[in-house]
Amino acid sequence: MNLNERMKALIDATTSPSRRYKELEESTGISASTWKTYYTRGTRPSADLLESLARQFPAYCEWLLTGSLSHWRQQDPTVESATPEEPQTLDLAVLERPLSLSQQQALEVDAKRLIALSASISRRLKDKQGD
Repeated sequence: MNLNERMKALIDATTSPSRRYKELEESTGISASTWKTYYTRGTRPSADLLESLARQFPAYCEWLLTGSLSHWRQQDPTVESATPEEPQTLDLAVLERPLSLSQQQALEVDAKRLIALSASISRRLKDKQGD
């Protein structure tokens, strides 16, 4: 599963099909038309879209970026692990489970890293467009 597929899986799992883009607009501040364009055209997600999902669902920062939940398996043995041959799937129970203080702190670090990576990718894309 690539980044685009993981983002769409998270969107599918957390929004209703009939209000998907409006719900995303309300929760992220990014217009419904931007979300719809991304979702329906299969374009690469922008740094803003990725960052907004990471902020909304910090428990999935690592999964969104890498497809792995290794951090969560180390922190919480109740999270199912996938075999290397089997892609990671979205476990909504993680979103509903209360976080310990150490998990909250780890998420803050993960979110900051993801935001920094997102900003770096955005800068690189702008630099390439300027060349």
